[in-house]
Amino acid sequence: MSRSAQNNAQNTYNESQALTNASEANSNALYNQLDPTFTQMATNPTGMSQTELSDANTASEQSAGGALGAVEGAANQDAAANRNSGSFAPALDNASRGASKTLSNDALGVQNENTALKTQQQTEGLQGLQSLDSQQNNDVLSSLGLQDTSNNSLINAGNSGWFQNMTGLIGSLKGAGATTAGGSSVSL
Repeated sequence: MSRSAQNNAQNTYNESQALTNASEANSNALYNQLDPTFTQMATNPTGMSQTELSDANTASEQSAGGALGAVEGAANQDAAANRNSGSFAPALDNASRGASKTLSNDALGVQNENTALKTQQQTEGLQGLQSLDSQQNNDVLSSLGLQDTSNNSLINAGNSGWFQNMTGLIGSLKGAGATTAGGSSVSL
C-alpha cells in the first residue's frame, strides 16, 4: 500500500512539474505577444490614422462648403431677380464668416476626438500591462502552489510503511513513560 501511495504521489508531483513548466511557457508566450502591444498603447497611442483625420476634416469642409454654396446660389438668384446684387453682400459675408467658424469648430472637434481616443488607448495600455503582470504572477504562483502540494504528498507518502510506523510508535512511547506494578515510572 505505501509503495502505491509513493508512486501516486510521485506521478502527481511529475504532473504538477509538467503543468508548472507548461504554465510558465504559456504565460511567457502570452506576455511576449501582449506586452509590446500594451507598451505601445501606453507610451505612443496612435489615435486616429492620418487617413481618418483627413476624412473627418474633409467631411466637415464639404458640409460647410455646401451650405455656403447654397446661400451664395440663393443670393445670386435673388440678386438677378431684383437686379440689385449689392444688397446681398452683407448676407454673403455673414454666411462666409459662419462657414469659417463652423470649419474651425469642426476641425477642433476632430482634434479633440483624436486626443480623447489617444487618452483612452493610453489608459487601456496601462490597464493591460497591469493585468498582464498580475495574471502572469498568478499563473506562476498557482502552479508553484500545486507543485508544493504535490511535493508534500510525496514526502508524506514516503513516511508510511512498517519502518516509519514503528519509528512513530517508538517516538510516541518515548515521552509517555510506562508505569510498573510497584508504581515506579519507566522511561524508554
